[in-house]
Amino acid sequence: MTPAMKIAAITMAFDEPFFLPLWIRHYGEAFGYENLYVIDDGSTDGSAQGLGAANVMRRPRVPFDDQERADLISLIEIELLRTNDAVVYTDTDEFIIADPSTGKTLREYLEAEPEFDFKTMIGFNVLHRTGTEAPFDMSLPVFRQRHFIQFSIGYSKPLITRTPVRWFPGFHGVRGGSRPRFDSNLLLFHLRMLDMDVMLERLRVRNGVQFSSRSLEKNHGFHFRQPVAADHLRMIGHPIADEEFLAARTNIDFVGPLLGDYMAGRIGVQQMPEVIAEVPARFADALVLGHPPKVVRGAAPPGVNAQGLLEGAMSLVPRAR
Repeated sequence: MTPAMKIAAITMAFDEPFFLPLWIRHYGEAFGYENLYVIDDGSTDGSAQGLGAANVMRRPRVPFDDQERADLISLIEIELLRTNDAVVYTDTDEFIIADPSTGKTLREYLEAEPEFDFKTMIGFNVLHRTGTEAPFDMSLPVFRQRHFIQFSIGYSKPLITRTPVRWFPGFHGVRGGSRPRFDSNLLLFHLRMLDMDVMLERLRVRNGVQFSSRSLEKNHGFHFRQPVAADHLRMIGHPIADEEFLAARTNIDFVGPLLGDYMAGRIGVQQMPEVIAEVPARFADALVLGHPPKVVRGAAPPGVNAQGLLEGAMSLVPRAR
């Protein structure tokens, strides 16, 4: 019998009381809670406390720099690959699943795959049709409450790796000229727009984040520096006019041809349409968030010094100002 893959998952969080517990549950159930690594980026609200078997790495709060974050996590990934078969990085509001048509969980799908260096997810924003959909209910599957998604080439990210990579800021690509390795069976659902009230509260927190001069110069995270909520919503394309929902595609079969044109150079990133589609019926129960179990199973792997791992990586990454 083939031994189970050992897969580590990493995220970085600052004051994420809504999404961080959901991230812990989703990836903890998939890969084992003891294989989770949370970089607490100076949280002030207690949301990074009491995470059970997850490995929490404390980092003093400094001005946020997206290049520094990408370099830091790239170094941690290199070290984790010494003792893991694969490493997953996502933001706390990004949830990867295997297409239900495969009949496999995310872990089962990765274990059945031939060797790969990295995989690029197919990215979708989950939309809240505020005129007809109620506030999010944690007790119900996501796609029994949210019925529309929006394809995004920007959120089609290379987030699962079996070999060391160096991510670009935002984790939208990897350095070294490597082309995307799209896997149509791996979907990344970006839940930023899952619930309008949650999104606006998260925006309030993000508006208080201090950015490094480099991030300001390169305009990283520009959508979070909008003091007026309406400006932020307009910048990310939400809320969406109801006629756009009414004109939504009835399936996601359009994605394959679009990616084919993109890979062949017939269409560029800036020209890729962000198509709205109805969620296919097979996804109805595919993403369940719920609350983390009160008793988190597992224990940190022996010999893993998560805090030392973070501090070692920090010593190698120049501090941005």
